[in-house]
Amino acid sequence: MPVLKMSNLTDNKDINERLAVVRKEIEKIRSSAENGSFFLEAAKLIVLQFETLDKLNDGSFFELDAAGMQANNDALNSWKLEGNYEDSFVNPARAVKEYGDKGQIIAFLADKLVFGNEHIFCGRKERFVLALELFLEIYGLYMKGADAAEWQKAVARHQTDIIETAAKEAVSRQYDPDDRGIAKIIERVTPGDYRYLYLYGLPVSENEIRTAKFIDSLP
Repeated sequence: MPVLKMSNLTDNKDINERLAVVRKEIEKIRSSAENGSFFLEAAKLIVLQFETLDKLNDGSFFELDAAGMQANNDALNSWKLEGNYEDSFVNPARAVKEYGDKGQIIAFLADKLVFGNEHIFCGRKERFVLALELFLEIYGLYMKGADAAEWQKAVARHQTDIIETAAKEAVSRQYDPDDRGIAKIIERVTPGDYRYLYLYGLPVSENEIRTAKFIDSLP
């Protein structure tokens, strides 16, 4: 399965430098955050996302067999897997229980970090780094004991940045012939090889695999 390169829109020096800075900060959080905290669990997920991004960039991800890709997919999406959701921070009830009036923002951020899986597989590095920068900003506010209003302001600024980025992506998809995203994955689908299901960053279960096999069996 050939290597899928990141889109030209996001493959630039500035974003790569920002990703490098963020990665170092995430490693610090992973080594210092409190056990069981959202911030430690999030740092572990982000480290895995970076490791997956490395494999996508050097092509080694595409050498994995279906079992290896499934294991990676399960790890990336573990917070939303059946049986894990109730005890994960994407569950607002759990987040509010742990973080009180800031819990809804924690749940929002947790969901946004999981959504980062799609960004790394679909070449949206700018959206990926924006989400990680928001995570670092929220962590900094948490460490300073800032109130929920300050957290909300950070989220509002982030949402403005995301709107601008999404607009740029829409223009690129419309007019840049090299920015074809999902189409590049579809073109590389080989009958009987269902590993392409893992190239979207979305959770893959037996249901998706059965559906793909059924579609393959149609005349």
